Amino acid sequence: MPRIFINYRREDSGMGVGRLAESLRKRLPDVEVFQDVSSIDPGADFVDALRRALADCVAVLVVIGPEWLTINDHRGRRKLDNPDDWVRQEIVAALEHEGVRVFPLLVEGAEMPVPEDLPDPLKPLARRQAHELTVKHWAKDVDSLADLIGRIPAIADLTGC
Repeated sequence: MPRIFINYRREDSGMGVGRLAESLRKRLPDVEVFQDVSSIDPGADFVDALRRALADCVAVLVVIGPEWLTINDHRGRRKLDNPDDWVRQEIVAALEHEGVRVFPLLVEGAEMPVPEDLPDPLKPLARRQAHELTVKHWAKDVDSLADLIGRIPAIADLTGC
């Protein structure tokens, strides 16, 4: 079963990610939607589960909220600048994995980051066409996203699209 991996920062867009995952599960029933909170069993090794999920996915949805670029760690440093930051590591792995489609999803009025605002390993993200998800047009936006995901060959072959 093809897998979609949802990458997000809880402090920025965690509230809507569960809704997104459920909406995609309904719209794409033959596709596994991986969201760390609901997809990793209690007691499972978090690092191993994330690595396995990323290795097997055909698409990564990078959810970007209004504070995504500027969220700091407990020492006041921007999280995206830390090579050990999980959000960053997941995106880098997705960008480096040939054949994985990376979709930046803009939520809550966020704008697409420009290359100058990103650490070097994340700069290729700025070249990806973004898709906006709004509360006002949620159903239409998710349907459009599901249609785009449905065009990925591994999913299109499965669903006959």
